[in-house]
Amino acid sequence: MREIQEKYAAPISVRTIESEADFRKATLESQGKDNSRYIILSYSLLSTIKNGESKQLFSQFVQSQGVDSLIADEVHLAKEPDSNCTQQLFTLSSLLPEESPRIAMTATGVVNTVDDLDAPVRILLPYRYSEPGDFTRAARNNPHLVSAILYGEQLMTRWNAEAILGDTLPPTEIKTVPVPMLPFHQAIYEYVYLDDTTEGAVKRGVLRQAALDPALMKKYYTPERIEKSLAGLIERRKAEIDDQQGAILGKRIEAAKERLTAVTGLTSLNEALGELEMAYGDYVRWVVDQDQDARFDEDFLAKSGHENLAIWAFFNFKGGVDQFIQLSPNDQLKSDWEGKKGLYSSKYTKVKEILDKLLESDENKVLIFSGFYQEYVTSAMEEMGEKDLEILSLYDLLRIWYGDNIFVKIDGTIPIDTKTNGKASRDQIRQQFRLDPRIQIISTQGSSRLGINLTVPSIPANASIKRVYQIHLDRPDTNADVVQTIGRSKRPGQDLPLEVINLQLTNSEAPAALRYGYIDHGMEEMLQYKRLLAQMVEDGIPLTQEEEQFMGEHSTDLNIEVFPETPRSYLYRTFFRDVRGRGTKENMEYMSKIGFEGMKNAEFFADHYPMNDLQGVAGSNARVVSHIIDQYLKKNKNMRPLVGSVGAGAGILQLLLGQPVINIDMLREITETAKERLNNEGGFVVGDAAALPIKTAAFDVVDSSFMIHWTSNKQIPLFSEIGKLRGYTSERARSLQELNRVVKEGGLVTISFPASYLTPQQFDQWKNILEKDFGFELHPSFPSGLVKAVDYKTEQISWIFNLVKQREAKKEFVNFQGLSFQFEEVVKFIKASPVKRPPRQSVEVSHPLPHQEFEIIEPRDGSTKKIRYGKKPTEAKGATRNDSYLEADPVLYRWILKEVQVRHPMYNIQEVQRFAQKAFGIWMRTGVERHNINKILGELSIIINEIGGGEDSL
Repeated sequence: MREIQEKYAAPISVRTIESEADFRKATLESQGKDNSRYIILSYSLLSTIKNGESKQLFSQFVQSQGVDSLIADEVHLAKEPDSNCTQQLFTLSSLLPEESPRIAMTATGVVNTVDDLDAPVRILLPYRYSEPGDFTRAARNNPHLVSAILYGEQLMTRWNAEAILGDTLPPTEIKTVPVPMLPFHQAIYEYVYLDDTTEGAVKRGVLRQAALDPALMKKYYTPERIEKSLAGLIERRKAEIDDQQGAILGKRIEAAKERLTAVTGLTSLNEALGELEMAYGDYVRWVVDQDQDARFDEDFLAKSGHENLAIWAFFNFKGGVDQFIQLSPNDQLKSDWEGKKGLYSSKYTKVKEILDKLLESDENKVLIFSGFYQEYVTSAMEEMGEKDLEILSLYDLLRIWYGDNIFVKIDGTIPIDTKTNGKASRDQIRQQFRLDPRIQIISTQGSSRLGINLTVPSIPANASIKRVYQIHLDRPDTNADVVQTIGRSKRPGQDLPLEVINLQLTNSEAPAALRYGYIDHGMEEMLQYKRLLAQMVEDGIPLTQEEEQFMGEHSTDLNIEVFPETPRSYLYRTFFRDVRGRGTKENMEYMSKIGFEGMKNAEFFADHYPMNDLQGVAGSNARVVSHIIDQYLKKNKNMRPLVGSVGAGAGILQLLLGQPVINIDMLREITETAKERLNNEGGFVVGDAAALPIKTAAFDVVDSSFMIHWTSNKQIPLFSEIGKLRGYTSERARSLQELNRVVKEGGLVTISFPASYLTPQQFDQWKNILEKDFGFELHPSFPSGLVKAVDYKTEQISWIFNLVKQREAKKEFVNFQGLSFQFEEVVKFIKASPVKRPPRQSVEVSHPLPHQEFEIIEPRDGSTKKIRYGKKPTEAKGATRNDSYLEADPVLYRWILKEVQVRHPMYNIQEVQRFAQKAFGIWMRTGVERHNINKILGELSIIINEIGGGEDSL
């Protein structure tokens, strides 16, 4: 009202109607129209008009006042056709003469779809579009046609803030900061993703919370919360009289029971404590061999193969894994455990990293916005009534990091106007933020998006401030919310430049690639769709070809991605499955086809395989093979060896062996990648494994790792020179014959396949055929069998044959039918109808630490041979160990120091250190165990006891 009156030089009458009584009074008392120039009605008042009497009274009021025009502000709030507010606005417009001026104003006409314009256009043109949906049906839900109607009939005029306010707005930079998901965070997210007891919008809502902070999942997955929810559902079903609703509640009850079983059934306490001890051993070995700065925390458990242990402890103990750790009888384990101390969120970790830099200076002002969460995000722990959860909100963490007097908050718990229950109002907090340069703010977007001014005024107190930062934790549901949130700081009179930082999760596989960012990427695509839709309809701006393609792909099915396919997942779940057993001809055709993200499969393989080969089973297998070849070459020092790698891929064997290799592959693209990767050192040949372009007996050693299963085992007829059928062979058999041909007699041949491709029985079958038909025998000096990783995680890697060439291979009548793989045997029995797979109960995090220790198990007698890639302890007991297995390793040395302090509390720090060094030196000379951490600690404990105490011990 005040703003209307200020626009006129002469006084003008404005009347507000605030209740039904005002309607009645104005209608009954006025025999003619009111003298007021403007009558103001609120949407909340229109929403109260529900029954026939009040509707009739409203119509009488409009007619009695002689209303001859309509201005509907923020008309997007009245878009639901069935709401009272929308219906009464339409009624008001319908009571006016057709030629009466009508104005509908909104900053966000299209929020989600073009349907959002149906109610506003019906209010503008009630005589043309009388029923809900008439306008969008007339426009055939086509954004281009909607825009043409609105602009063609001059129904719409569009301004934006930049066009009107121009230079009075602050310069604004908007950037997206990728946040790689940490291993434990990913484990929790994937656990929720794999939970099939939730689906649809509910699943997306939960995943949005999981993407923000894994701790929020305790609201849904702790046994206490599930049991509480289950009890409530059972009571509701008992009271429900509607059969359909009862059935729905029944399904929810069963889902809750499944969830409870899944959470509690991941492991038992005894099993968990046993696995924890194993995990600690893995940690010590990792620190010793790989990374002395590694932390023993939830992330290490997740990436070392113990993710289900971490998830189980996280949900089954109020204090999470930290509380579970305290149950261990191993004091050293408990001492070395660092834990995440409530900071589980990858995004909160990034927020701290950003704030630590920004708050070093008094030149920066910071606002943090959460899309639509309040509980356990902006809420303080002391405000939460629930006592069964220990969750630190971001607001709690901010106070822990920066003190109680730096960050204030605005959310739904803060009263809008007056001071209530001792709490400051939103306006008081807003003024505190604006006028005190020390104060930063955290807010939910919903509580601050409309009208509230969070600019930093140019006053002496703010003289040091040079820049304002908005940090957006997650994305809201609409682009309008984004614009409104930015608008809290982007207003006339704000002189300081504004930087908006959008945090978006990414997959650690490709940390900088936003398109693999879980549900964050899906939400971003949804906002992009809505933004482009509004641009087409409201602004009439033509889209680029790329934008048109994006709209076309999403217009029929705007499906929010929650777990986008990554190059790694496509490589292992699609690409490798597609090529196995197909043979050269089919695979070359496959390579020319379009696959992942519009790339030809050959280009994709060349680009992405080198990023994954060292970390996966191929890398582990290559470490074993390179170790065996290295040992073979050392035993044959007099030769100038020539090593060939058939199916070399990106040159991983040469990379790990550390000497030149002739790299042979059928794909030109991957061979070029190998050249670049190996700095063009070694040899590079493009060739078919079944017809190698290599002269006979060229190699001293030849390897074929993870290649033979690409070949086809379909029968190929053999004909004599006169065309008579002599028998059959296969591409696979020819490839094995070629391996025999290109290696010297007595030379080493290594052949390996993924572990799941053979059974022990098939391994024995292959061995017999390789010896009978292909001229090989198992090498007496190097083991063949099942390769297993045995360091931080026991894992089957491959089947390996270490062979010596004894004679030429047969040229015909080979037993090619026995050269089958497990996946080929299974295919024969699969029916055409799809089989529903049971839901996965375990989580696999794709952050593998590279394996270094292996064993090869001979399937016939179970004998094992240990292999260690890289650092190798000397065999002689007590000898100087070149690998420095410990060399004052911080983990074990710290354990010795603590043991000495406990046993000899009278020693000062120098005496403790001398004692520890003495004990450590004795163990270095006499210790036997080098792998089992518990046995190592046992040996050290005995040595400490034997040294005893007193001055002589020092």
